[in-house]
Amino acid sequence: MSGMKSVAKTIGTTVNTNIVLQKSTVMIAEPALTKLQTRIKHTQAKTNSKVATEKAKIAAAPSQSQANLTARLQKSIASSKQTATSKAATQKETILKNAKKKAAPMASSVKTKIHVKNQVKEGLNYSLAPFITNLALYISALFGTIMLYGTYVKFAKQIGRFKSFINMEISMALIAIIGTAFVSWAVVAMMGLASSSFADLWITSALLLFSAYNFNAVLVLLLGQIGTALNTFLTMLQVVAGAGMVPVIAMNTFFKGIHGLMPMYYAVRADFNIMYGGTGTTGIWLGLLTLTFVTILINLGIVALRKHQPMLQFEQLS
Repeated sequence: MSGMKSVAKTIGTTVNTNIVLQKSTVMIAEPALTKLQTRIKHTQAKTNSKVATEKAKIAAAPSQSQANLTARLQKSIASSKQTATSKAATQKETILKNAKKKAAPMASSVKTKIHVKNQVKEGLNYSLAPFITNLALYISALFGTIMLYGTYVKFAKQIGRFKSFINMEISMALIAIIGTAFVSWAVVAMMGLASSSFADLWITSALLLFSAYNFNAVLVLLLGQIGTALNTFLTMLQVVAGAGMVPVIAMNTFFKGIHGLMPMYYAVRADFNIMYGGTGTTGIWLGLLTLTFVTILINLGIVALRKHQPMLQFEQLS
């Protein structure tokens, strides 16, 4: 929340200051520029009159000297034009510089006022609650996945890998539904939220945990237990891409590109809506469900292609 306020203030102040500075500069410089334009037109009129007079003199001069006089006149006109143009540009630049200097105090008087639509209470325990809650659930899924993987490998030899995979998915769903009920109840109690928000928090937490299980299972099914090491790296990406501490607008190009692929991003957004007000929660749930469905299909594809899963026996390594 503090990050979003900082970004909003910076953008608002920069935009407003530039607009006021430009408007004030134009208003102050306009009278002087108008006078300069009038002087330029007057000078041009005098020059044109002088050129006409010189041309008349040339016409009255002997024919053998007219070519020489005409060349000298053209050279004089070109020199005068260049001098006048340079002088006018210098004067214009001076006028604008002085006007900008006078307008600077007006620009510094601009203030940015932020109107908060969905107010978050003061304190890190409130502003970071959606992030911390979902990070804890995601980390629990990180370790839970490797345990469920061990069970999957064991029963894949007995009942077949597809049946074992289905049983693993059922186990993930049951743990997500039952386990997050206690988490959601604790969050409601500790945050002092209305009891009506319990069901929505429960849905979000259950969807996140189930999605996190399948998200972590991709690398584990693909690489075996060593996949957990890579999942740890992905967890670090979730911390930033989840947008719980850093808003999407303040992220760099890399995290802006991947945030939509991270389960925590959807859960954090949904929890902010549920805890502090907001719209589009159903759409966020659908986005998380879509991501979960895609990871399940990927996992099913890995199970179909990989007939034997590597399983380290750590007791044999000692």
